[in-house]
Amino acid sequence: MIYNYLEVVALILLASTPVQAVDAFNFGYQSKGCYPKSAIEGLSLKNTYIYQSSGYCEQQCLGNHVIALTEGNACYCGSNLDVTSSVDSSFCSSPCKGYALEDCGSSDGDYFQVYLDPSVNPSISDSSSSSESSSDTTSTTTDA
Repeated sequence: MIYNYLEVVALILLASTPVQAVDAFNFGYQSKGCYPKSAIEGLSLKNTYIYQSSGYCEQQCLGNHVIALTEGNACYCGSNLDVTSSVDSSFCSSPCKGYALEDCGSSDGDYFQVYLDPSVNPSISDSSSSSESSSDTTSTTTDA
């Protein structure tokens, strides 16, 4: 069999490419599935974008443990995820507006397609204790 020059170069490059170099493109956020809004702590809307995709949302939420997509065009950032609350992927079947091969949550915004960045430590929500201390201070002031 006779190969032309470009075919030989391509075969050499493919054969000599270490697996680590290919795996280097799999960094950052990893898909975790479909979750209800209540499973995501610290959820805040980052943006809505006509060309939304997980890749675009990742860039908007760098440094956050969680990114969450919903309604086909909305990108949310979050601090933590209750991984025990996942639901069937059929709840997140609304395609992303920017990349229709990806799902971007539900059309009504109740369910989110979620991705986690394992290199970012999840924030531990302490809102209940801070609100308690806040209310204690208020009641102490009111009683005085």
